[in-house]
Amino acid sequence: SSPADIGRDFSGPSRPEVQLALGGQVASGERESLKLGEPIVYVAVPVRAGVDTLGAVRITYPLAEFDAAIDERVRGLLVAALITLCAAAVIAVLVASSVTRRVRRLRDAAERIAEGDLSARADVSGGGEIEELAEAFNTMAERLVELQEEVKRQERQAMFGRIAAGLVHDLSHPIQN
Repeated sequence: SSPADIGRDFSGPSRPEVQLALGGQVASGERESLKLGEPIVYVAVPVRAGVDTLGAVRITYPLAEFDAAIDERVRGLLVAALITLCAAAVIAVLVASSVTRRVRRLRDAAERIAEGDLSARADVSGGGEIEELAEAFNTMAERLVELQEEVKRQERQAMFGRIAAGLVHDLSHPIQN
């Protein structure tokens, strides 16, 4: 669509918006068109050379076409907003499933260790706090293995100590044997 009247004013400079433009101000609004007999939107802009106002340009446009153009743009914006919202939802689901998967791996490793499998480790990658938590978990599991081996070593030493004490006792009291 093209404006119904560009730069020509059939009623002359008597229109209030043209008078405002000739006075150096921008005027805009909507009213009934004398020529078209239907509502129009208009804007009148002063034409300047330096500080002097040489004249005015008045642009009018049928209101129905103007509203249709706005409605079309609004529909386009709504479609774009809907597409953006759907894309954001898909991204949120993907991020949430990634986090859930990583937490599930960490939980599974913790359950295996709780069942006695001290070789279990959390294989979590991807950075962030969850990976740091998995690294701390794996360090804890390694430390548990070390502590378990230390306890076994100390138990063996205690057992050998008891056996040695028994042998010493038996050797020092051979008559009783």
